[in-house]
Amino acid sequence: MDAPILEGDDIRLMPLDLDVLDEMHALGADPDVLRFTYVSAPFTRDDATAWIQRYIDGWAEGTRAGFSIQSTDGEFLGFMAVISIESDARQGEIGYIVAPEARGRGVASAALKLITDWSLGDLGLERVELRMSSENTGSAGVAKRSGFTFEGTLRSLHFKEGRRGDTAVYSRLPSDG
Repeated sequence: MDAPILEGDDIRLMPLDLDVLDEMHALGADPDVLRFTYVSAPFTRDDATAWIQRYIDGWAEGTRAGFSIQSTDGEFLGFMAVISIESDARQGEIGYIVAPEARGRGVASAALKLITDWSLGDLGLERVELRMSSENTGSAGVAKRSGFTFEGTLRSLHFKEGRRGDTAVYSRLPSDG
């Protein structure tokens, strides 16, 4: 699968590569990332390298599509991905992490629009979903503002460091507009 550059008014999504290793390493060590995702502490540079490599391999295999979120002048703003692509079922799961200094600036919403439009358009998916900790009210707000429909809660799905947590599921279909 060819890795496109997705451009918006103020941001662009660049195919994920090792050029953003330092930024991804810092992102993975952020306390909110550790709280709301499956990323485990300590998050090492080797972990960041492996994370990026999974997306590089995923592009080649057509199983995932990872991007760095960047401002139009090249500032790293976060990570956005179709973390799983099920081509036969024409569906995928989207995930993202916005850098702490970029939060609250509309970055997540803008990047989510770009990847959703691409996923439901050029990528040919007919359903995309977001899964997040039920405690992550910021991401829930992004999902709602981006036209995703809340489908429900998967109780006690998330397991990390000996704790279970609920997972909220949101979806978007081409017919949702």
